[in-house]
Amino acid sequence: MGKPESEFEKYWKGFYMLFGLSTVFGGLGHTFFYYTGIYGKFPCWTLGILTSFYAGKAMISLYNPLRKRLLTRVLIAKAVLLWGLAIAFKSFLFITVDAVVAYLIFCGGFGVYFWKKGMAGFKYIVFGVVILIPSAFIFLLKLNPHVWFNKDDLSHVLMMITITFFYFGIRFMANYFKENNTFNVLK
Repeated sequence: MGKPESEFEKYWKGFYMLFGLSTVFGGLGHTFFYYTGIYGKFPCWTLGILTSFYAGKAMISLYNPLRKRLLTRVLIAKAVLLWGLAIAFKSFLFITVDAVVAYLIFCGGFGVYFWKKGMAGFKYIVFGVVILIPSAFIFLLKLNPHVWFNKDDLSHVLMMITITFFYFGIRFMANYFKENNTFNVLK
């Protein structure tokens, strides 16, 4: 994608960078769980919260400054509250709630809104969210399809498909913004 030309691209680049780091720390947290216990998962959880924050910031970057400020405060409050609860209670449930709120409302809800405004690339982001929705139920209801392909594996496959759809939407919209010489502001 090259150097970001808009806030939209900048925050999505941050999303993918943080998502990658979260994946690395998640792998380390799981690998060394015997040694670190639940505390080894905290870096991944923290990066996961930041990842959803960046996705939300990317989606609201198209709004006017007043709306962006208000929605940014909502994102910050959500992130701080749910991160604090996750650490205090040592529970991944709050990280899951953060992801559901961020991706369902900010990516899905705003994605539908922008798609209806004529920005067709957002349909890929919406499709990505729709693909991700079953992941929450699979994880929370502990639906294990097979002993060697459990709820975690299935959820991670759905996440990979989702971020692929996000990528298609981001690329499509980056090209749209360049062709139309506009990068934001929705009223």
